[in-house]
Amino acid sequence: MGTVTPKDGQYGNESPADKFLRQRVVPSNAIAPGGVGRDSNGQICFHRDAQGLHMIYGEDTNQGDSHLTAGWGYFLLTGTAVGSFGYQEVGKMIPTYQPTPDGAENYGCGFLSDGRLLTTDVGNQASGVGNGQLIIWFPPFDNGAVYSDTGVRPTTPAHYCKLDIAVGTAGGIYVDQQDHIYVASARIAPGFGPGVYRYTGPFPTSDTAAGGCGQQDNTGAPLVNANTLTKEKFITPDLVNIVTPNAIVASPKGTLYVSSVYNGVIAEFDTNGVFIRRILSPVAGESLPFPSTGTPGHRRRFKRHGLLCGHRGRRHERARRLQRLRAPHSVRQRPAAVTGNHGQRTQFPRRHRDPGRVIRRLRAARDYAHRGTASPKQ
Repeated sequence: MGTVTPKDGQYGNESPADKFLRQRVVPSNAIAPGGVGRDSNGQICFHRDAQGLHMIYGEDTNQGDSHLTAGWGYFLLTGTAVGSFGYQEVGKMIPTYQPTPDGAENYGCGFLSDGRLLTTDVGNQASGVGNGQLIIWFPPFDNGAVYSDTGVRPTTPAHYCKLDIAVGTAGGIYVDQQDHIYVASARIAPGFGPGVYRYTGPFPTSDTAAGGCGQQDNTGAPLVNANTLTKEKFITPDLVNIVTPNAIVASPKGTLYVSSVYNGVIAEFDTNGVFIRRILSPVAGESLPFPSTGTPGHRRRFKRHGLLCGHRGRRHERARRLQRLRAPHSVRQRPAAVTGNHGQRTQFPRRHRDPGRVIRRLRAARDYAHRGTASPKQ
């Protein structure tokens, strides 16, 4: 498929009364069926190379109930202004997933300084063992993407190595300037409580034993060599400000913002993982689903709140499907909708189920939070 450039008025583009120009850069499959649109899920990351600016996010178009084609789409972006942006899916990454009755859920993404890609998938969402995964992928990522009625599949399988297969409800990824990897975990896994975990390398350079990936997991996929990574709990939930860490992003001040879906809070931490302050809290007296902060308690499953740092370092939270890019048309400046390699958004499915079910599961997550322990090398 060639590059798609949605025009004004197409797929929901508009110039509303607030004088912001809007363009739906990547329409959903429901809005633009037949191979034009793509369904999105989880964190969005950006990466620039010799070919231009690329975007990656969880892409699960036509995945069906089996989630067999859930993975990460790699998109080449074109254009320089709102109204002219176009996209082409040039790659698709699909790993093996740990067994879960919830179905595979692609979520986090990030890049190391040398261009290796990182992803997380959620695993069991609110019950069962923690079996979310942290995976490292090796270039090239433009391995082709073929649309069909049963999903988008790669032309050539991408190469990867699993770094962790026991993350409890894995969430967002942040990579610092020293290539430490931070992963939010919202629920207990065996030996590990909910928290933000920091991984220190060396990380594998290929999917071979010589490249640091000489083991196999229970699905037969490449797994990192034993005793080569250090996993440590960087932030421990205090059960007051942060209960279920779901996403993490750097602030312009060099601190970190962490979201917690259970209590609808976004909090700031220093570079040592020490709590500084709340920067967003629900209105007093509110309970799940916290309409003032957008915590998605009314949605089908135990989903997460995403974070993004935008224009001039302002912090935003998103707890709804976002596929529109906004740019200021007037003198007054507002945050751009996408910026930086660590911009994060949370996308949610449109399926609606009993809200009491997710609330019960979120309350169960609070009880799990009391069991966090220190984490060893793996």
